[in-house]
Parts: sequence; structure tokens; C-alpha cells
Amino acid sequence: MTVALLVCPAAGLGAAGRVAGTVASRLREACGDVQLLVASDAEGTIRLAHKAVRDGAEVLAVLGGDGAAHAGVQACAGTETALAVIPAGTGNDFARALDLSLDGVVEALRSRGYDTVQICHFHLPTRDQRYLAELRSALDDATRTMAIEVELSNADHALRPGMYVRVQLAIERKAEALLLPAQFKNVAEKSDS
Repeated sequence: MTVALLVCPAAGLGAAGRVAGTVASRLREACGDVQLLVASDAEGTIRLAHKAVRDGAEVLAVLGGDGAAHAGVQACAGTETALAVIPAGTGNDFARALDLSLDGVVEALRSRGYDTVQICHFHLPTRDQRYLAELRSALDDATRTMAIEVELSNADHALRPGMYVRVQLAIERKAEALLLPAQFKNVAEKSDS
């Protein structure tokens, strides 16, 4: 199995760079061949992630924070390359939502047991196409809203600080289904008694 370990050394205030050697050793114990890639900045992370996938890595393991996870999702989505996220950032929201850890990645590589994560593909007119990974625990049950962060090019400066967008995502559609308000259930139960 070919694993590309993409390290973002500045992530986690330098934590990713400090643990990179230990992480690489653990991955080598699990699967043998590990190619170490070190990004110098965010653009380098994106470039190296896509290059690893193009070069045929079976697994792209990213060691960093949410930016590295995002770069990995963009590179691996729609390909045969599996993505492994090893949290070493300051927030690690993506890894926390999916309960990801180095031990879990090592075990998955040993057993070749990978989980599938639902992703959403979107395209904004005149903007880049992007993928969002589904983070089930990120949905606020009270408001039914979810904050997301998307990186988009803005060379024309059409996007300004403080701009917001309201988005409706259809997760699933059922043909010939009847949707009834929740209050209807109570009415139906009363009429049955």
C-alpha cells in the first residue's frame, strides 16, 4: 500500500512539525511504504495533496488542522485515493466531528478498514468547484443550522468581508412521498382512540 503523509509543519502552532517523525514511524509500522511530503504554506498543502493523488497514492494522510483536512477532501473527492486525517491543528473541528486520531488511522491502515464519509459537491457561478464533507455533529439541533467554512478564490474582489449566504441542501429526495406536518400525528392518534 502506498501512503503519502502530507505534513503541514506550522499547524497547531508547530505541533504538526514536532510530531511528524513519530507519525511517519507509526504509519510505516502499519503499512510499510510512506512517502513524506512537507508543505511550506497553505497553497503548498493544496498543491502537494493534489500531486499525491495524481501520482497514485492509495492513501493520502494529512497531518495538520482543518485547513489540511479541507485540502485533503478537495484532492481525494471523486478519486480512488482514501483520505486519512491525523489531527495536529489548533481547532481540529473536522477530526473531532468524525472522532479521528492517529491510533484510529494506524488501525485502519493495518486492517484496511476504511469508513466512507458523505460529501457534498457544490459549484458557484464564476467560482471554483468545492467539496464539503458532511459533519453530522456540526448541525445545531435547536436552529437546524450549521456554520461551514469554504475557501474560494476572490481575484475579482466580488466577495466582501461580512457577506453571508443562505443555502438549502437537499440531502435526500423521495419520489412520490407525502410530507405531513408533525402536528398531524397528534390529530391522527386522537381520532384512532
